[in-house]
Amino acid sequence: MPDDIIKSSPPFKTGNKVIAGTYCCMNCNNDGNNDDTFIHFVANNGGALPRCPKCGNTTWMKI
Repeated sequence: MPDDIIKSSPPFKTGNKVIAGTYCCMNCNNDGNNDDTFIHFVANNGGALPRCPKCGNTTWMKI
């Protein structure tokens, strides 16, 4: 795995290259809504996290 991939130490930021998995926006995750627009899937190791498409926040947590 390349050294620039962040493997732990959340919260993760927009642009971080992370390991494959499911990430949720730390802002939308706490807003009480039941939709899943704040969930982002990273399919491959080294994928970069985007801005949240729902709120524009840049902080993510791996779930």
